[in-house]
Amino acid sequence: RRRANTPKEYIVEVDLYYPKELHDLHSDFPLAPENSFDNEQLPKLLTTLYDKKKYIIHYETLKLYIKLGLKIEKIHRVLEFSRSPWLKDYIDFNTNLRSKAKNEFKKEYFKLMNNSVYGRTMMNVRNHVDIKLCTRKQQVDRLIVKPNFDRRTIFTEKLEAIHMKKSEIKFKQPIYIGMCVLDLSKMVISLYTDTDSLIIEIKNNDFYQDIRFMLDHFDTSDYPKDNIYNLPLVNKKVLGKFKELNGKIMTEFKGLKSKIYSTKKNVIFTVEQNKKALSVYDDKRFILDNGINTLAWGHYKTNIDRNILFCKPSQYFN
Repeated sequence: RRRANTPKEYIVEVDLYYPKELHDLHSDFPLAPENSFDNEQLPKLLTTLYDKKKYIIHYETLKLYIKLGLKIEKIHRVLEFSRSPWLKDYIDFNTNLRSKAKNEFKKEYFKLMNNSVYGRTMMNVRNHVDIKLCTRKQQVDRLIVKPNFDRRTIFTEKLEAIHMKKSEIKFKQPIYIGMCVLDLSKMVISLYTDTDSLIIEIKNNDFYQDIRFMLDHFDTSDYPKDNIYNLPLVNKKVLGKFKELNGKIMTEFKGLKSKIYSTKKNVIFTVEQNKKALSVYDDKRFILDNGINTLAWGHYKTNIDRNILFCKPSQYFN
């Protein structure tokens, strides 16, 4: 148990047991997401109801998971560290400027200034390469025989780009910061959900009248100034406030899977788009026989072992 009023925090590696009595309750939103391989053997983040082995997690998120019913079977390792709000002033500075921005460029710019800090902490330096531009065959021949040669790109007969893997990798990125940010965001998502993931059908006479009574909870700054709903523009870019479609009423929704859906609004217009394909197959969930309802992988009703779903490519093809 962590002492109160202490700057110490912990990252732990544990085995987690997911009780079957939680499967029906948690199937739409399983806890403890993990990276694994999908049916096409591509790495993918999955939320499943399988037990977790050697799962690395921030202790605050772990406490929530335990409160919601998961069980710790074994603790493998614990990393203790000190915390401090060393980046708070910078984050607050950009957030404040974003709330005062008058155009989309500045809004996105100050948002990026915050988000890019997180991205830099999680940068995978293993993917970095050195590129040599060569204009002579002798240069090319000398490089492609080296053990760290990766590939080449031919532009013309006299110009090639030789891609070389790093012969020496320096792990200078503070990955532990990004890991903590990511894990604490999982906790927030479990408590509140993501900021743009809910489509709710509301049946009443005047939804916008309801918003007027709950203005403290909404960011209405993107509504037109002379909107027909007479909503005042308040809480611009204030963290934790709800947003709506700014009066563009959605009258129909069709969802195939995550990130693939369409909506119908009461505004008529024409859009022409070229698409490679649309697929209704969602390999992040187990699709039931009716082709509509789904369950999380690991649900007791699927009766599919995690070793079959999570096998590595080499195991799969052997």
